[in-house]
Amino acid sequence: MRYTSERTFNDIANGKFFVRQRASFNDERERGIYLDGGKAFRLVLSGEDIPQHTLQIDNKIESSYILYTSCWTKSNQEDVLMWKAYDADILIRTTVKEFLDSINMDNIRLIICDEIKYHKEQWKSTNLSKELFWKVEAYCNEEEIRFYIDFNYNSNDTISYLLLKKGFINTIMFSPLKYKKSKDDIIKLYNIPPQRIIKSEIIENSLR
Repeated sequence: MRYTSERTFNDIANGKFFVRQRASFNDERERGIYLDGGKAFRLVLSGEDIPQHTLQIDNKIESSYILYTSCWTKSNQEDVLMWKAYDADILIRTTVKEFLDSINMDNIRLIICDEIKYHKEQWKSTNLSKELFWKVEAYCNEEEIRFYIDFNYNSNDTISYLLLKKGFINTIMFSPLKYKKSKDDIIKLYNIPPQRIIKSEIIENSLR
């Protein structure tokens, strides 16, 4: 599932899904702490060089910050705190397979996807996969699943987009806290089958 704005949902409805470079995230715990603190601590005997394979790992971790990123939740339970945290208008439900199958891969070299693992505060990881997919325990309620996208072209832009095929969204839900359109308005505006619009359980009659 993904909590999102109506503007982003409009883009998705038009076949575009915008993604941001990991390094551009405002929250340093979302982008990782490696970027801000230099290299991980190394214990090297005097006069010895850092092993080449260790330097290669460092370079891979550093370069991971230019990967474009999309964050979802694996939870199937609507969460009022997530509505508030993301100031979201719309909740999209789909599966990992359906999302990946919908992506046009013509300009993409690689997509990496995994669940985020939550740990206590720790120093910088020297393992690329752990660096990409870990956050501190305070974020564990998000139950995040994260996608990293490596496009096959070089760009200095912090924002890019995926081209999507239609039909990957199973159901949508509109925020019970802020969304004011009626069900008929939604069907007309987005051409969504009525059976794909589900009602929030947080506030009764949240979608008339």
